Amino acid sequence: MNMSENVLSDKELIAELRAENAELRRQLQEVTDKLNLALQMIEKLTVKKNSKNSSIPPSQDPNRPRKTNSLRKKGLKPSGGQAGHKGHTLKAVETPDEIHDLKPNFCGACGNLFSKKNLFYLTKRQQIDVPPIALHTTEFRQFIGVCSCGNHQKASFPQGVNAPVQYGPNIEALVGYLSSYQYLPYQRMTELFKDLFGVSLSQGTVDNMLIRLSEKGAKVYEGIRQKLENSEKPVGADESSCHVDGEIYWAWVWQNDDYSYLAMSENRGKKTVDENFSKGFPRTVLSSDRWPSHLNTPAKAHQICMAHILRELEYLEALEKHPFVMQLQKLLRKAIQAKKEHRVFAPEAPQAKAMERELTELLAQGIDKEKYPKTNTLQHSLIRLRAAIFPFLYHENLAPDNNASERAIRNVKVKQKVSGQFKTGQNRFAVLRSIVDTLKKQGKDIFDFLVNLAKTQPQWSWDT
Repeated sequence: MNMSENVLSDKELIAELRAENAELRRQLQEVTDKLNLALQMIEKLTVKKNSKNSSIPPSQDPNRPRKTNSLRKKGLKPSGGQAGHKGHTLKAVETPDEIHDLKPNFCGACGNLFSKKNLFYLTKRQQIDVPPIALHTTEFRQFIGVCSCGNHQKASFPQGVNAPVQYGPNIEALVGYLSSYQYLPYQRMTELFKDLFGVSLSQGTVDNMLIRLSEKGAKVYEGIRQKLENSEKPVGADESSCHVDGEIYWAWVWQNDDYSYLAMSENRGKKTVDENFSKGFPRTVLSSDRWPSHLNTPAKAHQICMAHILRELEYLEALEKHPFVMQLQKLLRKAIQAKKEHRVFAPEAPQAKAMERELTELLAQGIDKEKYPKTNTLQHSLIRLRAAIFPFLYHENLAPDNNASERAIRNVKVKQKVSGQFKTGQNRFAVLRSIVDTLKKQGKDIFDFLVNLAKTQPQWSWDT
């Protein structure tokens, strides 16, 4: 009996020890889980969004360094021109405006005078400079003819000459150029005209000139809009905030390789799209970030910006570290590189089909929503936008990013950095900057066009 009792006691002891061990393991696991959760929360707090892993502009980076951290390695070549590199110097013109013949009068050795037959051309040097700046005033004198029939016939003043004394089209064009292209604020512009030309323009006069010039450019501006609306080349779109008299406005841009169209609006939604491009872009692909107003714009197809997606994946890699993130990064970079190498793929091309298949498999992966909430959200967003991920592979002129639109909208930011917020001139800046950017893309003389615009209100067509 004693042995039996002892055996039973040993079994009970073993069972008790096992139970106690199981409880300790459970408690240890509970503490470990809490510790891991705390570490994850701490890590998430240290992973901040910045311009490299999100759409935040560099100017809003926390603790932004004065110098950027470039990924480029120091090269072996010294700074400056390299050995064997052909330099570039100023080229002499064939027909100079002014010529000075430099001839010696007498011999420095013996003092004899030189005659014309003893002078021989040796070489030349040219000096390029700006001529003295002086105002040029043109007076128009009107005559009247008295006919024997009794009619009095007055000669007409040239179109645009409406006041007894007024500024000419060159000054008006220069005001438009300096404001919309070089971003000068009114006060600095009036100082420039005073210092360089001796012209005392008031800020009110500058404002009136910009009003007139933008009104004359209204038809040109509308022509740009129509060209983009009917374009077969891919069109990019973007929007960004700006300030107008202390209020938040939105600067919008739609652009392609040939045309740029800026618009200012109090609204960031579909209303602005409808006001400018109600038909959308039925003949081409529209590139954008994932802002709904752009994605809901009617178009032949949509392309979302891969640069935005890669920045978001960079953030998620540091934050949640799900394998999906690294796999998608690798695939998108592979697709972008393939675009650089091949420019365009046929839909049935084996390489394109392989990348499409890999993307489909990635988007079908199961991602725990509780453990990886942000990665799960991105995956579901990309599932909804599946058709807008790889169109750039199949259109030769379609970029995988929306960088061109971001560069176009940046002009508004630079304008406000230099000139401050808009007061009332945001719409005329949009008109004139659209014209300037379009001229620049097409390689046309910007100032010459603005002078012709200031002279008259042209029936302009971009086909001319």
